[in-house]
Order: sequence, then C-alpha cells, then structure tokens
Amino acid sequence: THPALQQKVAETFQIMHQSVVKIIHKGVEMGQLRRAENAGEVAELIIAGLEGGIMMARVQQNPAVMDRVIKQLKKMIEYELM
Repeated sequence: THPALQQKVAETFQIMHQSVVKIIHKGVEMGQLRRAENAGEVAELIIAGLEGGIMMARVQQNPAVMDRVIKQLKKMIEYELM
C-alpha cells in the first residue's frame, strides 16, 4: 500500500467515524436515541457495514445486497441505541 494513500484513507475513515459518533450523541441529546455508551463501536459497525455492502453490491452487480445490509444495520441500530 502506498503510504500517502493509506494515510489519506485512514484520515477519511476517522472523520467518518467521528461524524457518526457525533450524530449518535446528538440523537441522545434530542431524545431520539436512548443511549450512547457504545457509540464508537456502533459507529465502526455502521461504517464497516456500509462500506462492505457497497463493495459487495458492486462486485456482485447486485444492488439487493446493499438493501439487505441496510435492513440489518437498521435492526442493529434499533437494538443498540433505541
């Protein structure tokens, strides 16, 4: 892996992670979510699921893969945060 590219990708994922964590905490503040003690872990799973789902849907040329990933992520979010 090219070091500069790896660094840029790592920075991008860190920004995405921080953004999702902030959204989770804001949801708690607004009363839309019940808890956020594991917000960092949930954010990692959301990002990994979405990124993996995008890759799988493209490689398999099957958008239904992404639909299934989103469906399961919604269930996880409801279980973990709502």
